[in-house]
Amino acid sequence: MLEKYEPKSARLFFCETIGKDAAGRKITQIWQGYDTPSGRIEMGTWVKEATVAAVADGLGDLLDQIKEYSRKNCAWLHNEKDVEEHALRCLISKAYEH
Repeated sequence: MLEKYEPKSARLFFCETIGKDAAGRKITQIWQGYDTPSGRIEMGTWVKEATVAAVADGLGDLLDQIKEYSRKNCAWLHNEKDVEEHALRCLISKAYEH
């Protein structure tokens, strides 16, 4: 089940016009996420759904171990959100096997 959340490429960023304000200026919305086998998924949704899928596949303990390792050894991860995303990408790509 976790394989359907594997990113096909790097993170995607989109900016789309969703309307105009009273002065006629464009109102834009920024979107970032991943293109996965199950479609485009927004970042926050991807983290939540991939975490649920990892636990359902019985990989919850391994995910926690990767998060702990990432907190201690990856100085470029500045907050918990970054740690979670990095750990999920490592888990899905099976980087822990190397």
